[in-house]
Amino acid sequence: MNRSVVCIRLFLTLTLSSLVAQAQQTEIYRRVDLLETRTGVAKVRVVYNPRLNVPVGCDDGSQGCVEGFRFTRLYALELGLEARRAVDGGARIVWEDKGEVFLALQFESEDEAWFDAGLREYLSSLSADAFAQEYARIEGVGSPLHGIPRRSPETSWSCFRSGRNGKVTRYDGFVTRDEHGEIREMQGGTSTFPLSDSNPHLASLEQFCDEMSDASESAFPDEVRTMPVPRTVIETVVEQVRRNTLAAEGYEEELVPLPGQGQFTRKGEPGMISGGASSSDEQFTILSRGQDGIMWTARTEPAEVRPDIVADNAWLSRWKIRTEERKLGPYPARRLLSESMLTMTLVPTLPSVELDEDGQPVSHRAQGRLYEIRMDESAFMDEIATRLDKESSLDLVTLERLLTTGPAGFESEGWIQIICRPGGTALYGIVPTGVKTPLLNADLFCAAVDSQLN
Repeated sequence: MNRSVVCIRLFLTLTLSSLVAQAQQTEIYRRVDLLETRTGVAKVRVVYNPRLNVPVGCDDGSQGCVEGFRFTRLYALELGLEARRAVDGGARIVWEDKGEVFLALQFESEDEAWFDAGLREYLSSLSADAFAQEYARIEGVGSPLHGIPRRSPETSWSCFRSGRNGKVTRYDGFVTRDEHGEIREMQGGTSTFPLSDSNPHLASLEQFCDEMSDASESAFPDEVRTMPVPRTVIETVVEQVRRNTLAAEGYEEELVPLPGQGQFTRKGEPGMISGGASSSDEQFTILSRGQDGIMWTARTEPAEVRPDIVADNAWLSRWKIRTEERKLGPYPARRLLSESMLTMTLVPTLPSVELDEDGQPVSHRAQGRLYEIRMDESAFMDEIATRLDKESSLDLVTLERLLTTGPAGFESEGWIQIICRPGGTALYGIVPTGVKTPLLNADLFCAAVDSQLN
């Protein structure tokens, strides 16, 4: 029979069988690894009772004079956004400066405690996104800075600087008394000083800001940090499409024979807990696996497996690993990094032949015997998912190793396992010994599996 006739018969068989059992798709595992996080950071320095030189008008009406004043507290806030990105097993930290704010305050003692607690509480309430803006929205709704004019018996000052040793962008003078010393009956008492080149106080104001900065350097900074916000993540998803047409039992003539001149045996090994061995010669691959006092050995050779066996009494599955880079927050986006697939086929075969201490069969199989076919697919997939979670990296090499080394769920003996890899190659083996033997008709067999799962 030529190859074209085989393909036609195979197509008809697979087409009819696909009407019987539909493929099911399941997400087996999902992992999200942080690639980049952003954290808002406010470094708060406090100086108690500093004496600072404040710009005042000169007696002759000129500008540029200063006068020393004692303030109750000086606050220096260094605001920034910390981006932490995973790089080669470590982390690279990038600091983005969002400006400095200096506050020279004149408060009564009870108001000092109010402001300090309110400032730290307000900074802690901000999100990392707030710190992405200039000055971290330090004057947003609920900020204690709005209460300074009402609580300052004498003039308090603020200075906004674009960054460490950067350009001064704004000055505010907070005062609640008028020129006669009377408390103002108004909510605000804030005067903002323009910082244009034509402002005669410009040089004095910039010098005052530098003086506040210098005075705060000796204070130890107390960091207020927001909760880290993920901004870029690497998401890896393992998905599975499967089709299960396994029968509950089968006679010997209904089971798929071992390919080629394969052999599958078991032998008692008292004291054996777990272990394995492998060897090969010019023709055969010999894989052994021991567990709970039993050693199974599979002797296999490169061979073909009939593609039509996937149409009935088989457990077929396609496993896909998809890895994406996802950007979160405003304007979210995703980028596919990789996507790879393999298929796994399980078909029932005859159980192992038991050997005695001399390596001879203990008994021969009875003719016409009915064999149970039992696989717990839920247990199989649960164990694969659990083992995936313990792996540091997820790729097809890792997945193939997990699928072919000691998975749970096989409640009856005798399973041929076939792995179809990308690139048109395939390996087969006997559960639980492993999969290392080339499948010679990989193209036909793997195409048949794909047609059942599509």
